[in-house]
Amino acid sequence: MHRFYAPIALDTVRNDADYAEYVRQFCAAGITRVILCGVGEIKAGKGALYTDPDRLERLIRRLQGDGLEVCVWMNALGHGALLAHATAEENADTMGFTPIIGPDGRGNSQGLCPLDQRLRAHYARSLQTVAAMRPDM
Repeated sequence: MHRFYAPIALDTVRNDADYAEYVRQFCAAGITRVILCGVGEIKAGKGALYTDPDRLERLIRRLQGDGLEVCVWMNALGHGALLAHATAEENADTMGFTPIIGPDGRGNSQGLCPLDQRLRAHYARSLQTVAAMRPDM
């Protein structure tokens, strides 16, 4: 038997009606696993990229309570831009991380320096926070 995942962009679950519509559609389609996408910066505590960890955990519990398995998609460090749809400038403005420096000596808008120890420690703490919420995957 195949099991299908369905993504949910976190910012699209704005109220109970949005939530109910997602669950209705998942039940109708036989979806039993969901991937919460668009998880932003859970440690910043401010800014446009901030994701409230309490809200995220409540949504995880609610989905699990409705019989769905929950995966939380966290962007990897990759080339340093760890937040979905965020530029290096947005990250640097929010957290003060080191941008990747281009050959011209200027900060590169394509990412953050993955050698920045503060960035690496921050990312590890973010993963630990989400893991403590005990999503299924």
